[in-house]
Amino acid sequence: MINKVQECGLYEIDMNGMKGLSWQEIKSWQDATGNKDQWMAIKIKQLSASYVTEYRLSEDASRPSPFDDLEKQRATVSQQLKNFIKAEKND
Repeated sequence: MINKVQECGLYEIDMNGMKGLSWQEIKSWQDATGNKDQWMAIKIKQLSASYVTEYRLSEDASRPSPFDDLEKQRATVSQQLKNFIKAEKND
C-alpha cells in the first residue's frame, strides 16, 4: 500500500504550498498504471492527507516525536504476542 502511495506521490505542491493529492492526480496515476481499484484510490487520498497533516504538525518544535514511545509500544506488542501464543498452547 505504501509503495502505491509513493508511486502516486505523497503530496502535491501548488502556489499555497504542500497539500494532499487531489482526486485528479490520483486519477492520472490510475490511468497511467491501469490500477482502477476504487478502494486503493480512497486509501491513497487518506494517506496523502495524513502525510501532509503530520508534516505540518511536525514543524512545531515542542511537539513530541511519534517515535518517543516506540520501545514501549514494541514491548507491549511483544507481551501481547507472547500471551496469545501461550493461550493458544493451552487450548
